[in-house]
Amino acid sequence: MNCPQYMYEGQSLSCHCLVNPASPGFPPATAQWQGSSPGKKLVITDVTRDDAGRVFMCSLTWGPANDTIVKTSEYELIVAYPPPSPPVITGHENKSVLLVGERLTLTCTVTGGRPLVTSLSVRCWSGVQSEPSAMTVVNNSVTLTFSIEAVEARHDGTECVCTGDWEGGREAYNASGRIVLTVIQGVNVLAWQVVAGASGCVALVVFIVVVVVARRGQRRENDDNISAEFDALNENTTV
Repeated sequence: MNCPQYMYEGQSLSCHCLVNPASPGFPPATAQWQGSSPGKKLVITDVTRDDAGRVFMCSLTWGPANDTIVKTSEYELIVAYPPPSPPVITGHENKSVLLVGERLTLTCTVTGGRPLVTSLSVRCWSGVQSEPSAMTVVNNSVTLTFSIEAVEARHDGTECVCTGDWEGGREAYNASGRIVLTVIQGVNVLAWQVVAGASGCVALVVFIVVVVVARRGQRRENDDNISAEFDALNENTTV
């Protein structure tokens, strides 16, 4: 057979069931797709995913009447298509906080596609150095784990990008998954939370400050009133 390993959606399949010219036998054997005339091509126009998994049988016949089946070979039509969605990075979410010195482990996963992606890579800018672990394949998902032993302050704002290589054919898989690291010193956690919080939280802080100032002013006014009353009492009781 001269059939391709993969077909891609929209292509047309055309392949032959052939006798090996190096050993045709005597008299020469005949090869044909079952249900067709000898030498006829197998033709499928406009291949779709619905054609995936179809099996065709190529039969080699030989004998005085060319009616003895000597060998058969199967051809399964595999329709190639890329993963339907971009890589997904887990282990850290945008806007969540990492402390300096903390270990970061990211997992990149690509699901689906036929064939599956052949490789994954995670790359972070700003000179982050790490060694990815070996890839794992579970069902129809390919996963790569990537670790940074200890994040540093200079990694704040670093973008980590995960990409996958899909070698199923002409239809390229160019999608990528991305996250941005937020790294701060431990003593700055409270300040960061106030700044990064909702405006309602900031308003609450301002309200508390106003209340405290008002109470201090009221307390000072009360103290002045008490002092005036005490002075008046002294004047009335002086001999």
